[in-house]
Amino acid sequence: MIARNCPFCRTQGLSALPDEGQEWRLVSSRTLERTGDMVLCAGLGALVEPYVLVYPREHFRAVAELPGQRCIDLVTALDCCLASRLFVSGTLAVFEHGGGVDVSEGSMSACLEHCHLHVIDGQFDLQGDLATIFPNAAPVALDRRGAFSAELGYLFAGLYRGEGQITGKIVAKPSCGSQFFRRLLAAKLNLDQWDWRLAPNPNSAAQLVKRWPFPECSRAAGQQ
Repeated sequence: MIARNCPFCRTQGLSALPDEGQEWRLVSSRTLERTGDMVLCAGLGALVEPYVLVYPREHFRAVAELPGQRCIDLVTALDCCLASRLFVSGTLAVFEHGGGVDVSEGSMSACLEHCHLHVIDGQFDLQGDLATIFPNAAPVALDRRGAFSAELGYLFAGLYRGEGQITGKIVAKPSCGSQFFRRLLAAKLNLDQWDWRLAPNPNSAAQLVKRWPFPECSRAAGQQ
């Protein structure tokens, strides 16, 4: 399925280009590589480097909605991130504002209702911070067999060590507002700016595209 007015969906077939000098707004201009149905792209407003987004080409609202084959593709995408050798700890911290754009009920967690997983270096693992703020955070996991089950509007933070499984913690409908994890990460790093809309930083995204070792990354991930 393709959704109207979704930038991740529109990048698959745009009828109009953005204004001159604004090409970086296209997700396709920041694409790093593709693994099956998953696309890896450089994130905007990177708070740490590298800052990667992984999203499915088909329109799902959250990781919890991904069917089995898409989970296989997602794990392969994370293996590509590790194989790039750009993540210095050798592990990946991941987080997701899991769908649920529903301001009327005060449960908004996502600023964009198209499934996308944020991927940063494992040294910035946010599970402990999430559990400190929300003591009811519950353990979950995702592997090649399938995703965890959750009602949309959740927060998810996890760690990937390259063993085919993401382990993490989830909070259901926390009424936290959008970009919760970006705000949390910025506070940990003593950064004033966390909103990717206000500070998109296309230069950082462009540098990551140049540094990404395509296609060697795919080959290395396939050998793991």
